[in-house]
Amino acid sequence: MNQYTFAVVVSLCYVTLTFAAKEQFTTAPQCKCKDIDECSKVLMEKTAKCKKSAECEPYIKKIGNANKIRQCLEKEQRDMDKLEKCVERKAGPIGCTNDAHPKNLTIPVMKEMTEAEVKAEVSKMPSQPGQAPVEMGQFLWCVDNCAMKALEGGNRGRRNSANCAVKLQCALAPPDQKIQSTFEQCEKELHLSSEQRFKSSCECLKGAGVKITCPK
Repeated sequence: MNQYTFAVVVSLCYVTLTFAAKEQFTTAPQCKCKDIDECSKVLMEKTAKCKKSAECEPYIKKIGNANKIRQCLEKEQRDMDKLEKCVERKAGPIGCTNDAHPKNLTIPVMKEMTEAEVKAEVSKMPSQPGQAPVEMGQFLWCVDNCAMKALEGGNRGRRNSANCAVKLQCALAPPDQKIQSTFEQCEKELHLSSEQRFKSSCECLKGAGVKITCPK
């Protein structure tokens, strides 16, 4: 299962800290679903270990109960997996292809960021209702980076968004109108609208000791 669909849970203002370089694009073959699924399975295993690593865990220990915070994030992932399976069942592959000879896609070149740059960007984000502390963003970036290091078997001083498309040097097609409409339909069927997921995640983190103001 491709956990990168819809670029992840953006709830609680968890921001993917990579930026498209202005007017810069490149081409890459569309990712094969089989390759993405195999890579994603390995990456998820490494991600689970990184969430408990001495490198990343200190970030969430500062803001609450680390075990409970991880449980909240795992609940978010399970909800997204349910939505993704629903969309795939109704509309077919998301982003990837089952074609033997994938077509080339034009994708934006992503600006690489160092850890210091990520922390600087996180610290500049304006405070908003329901926004988690900056340490949460730092934790997610740390886990992301840790998992990709393990996946590639080496150190990365600078990095792009951590996903299997980067490792496989392929591209995931953005969701078209059919996929977007199906996603909205699945949200209703499963009672997992973005508002519901946002509120549930916020309340879960609050219960884990995180200082956060949740919507009514």
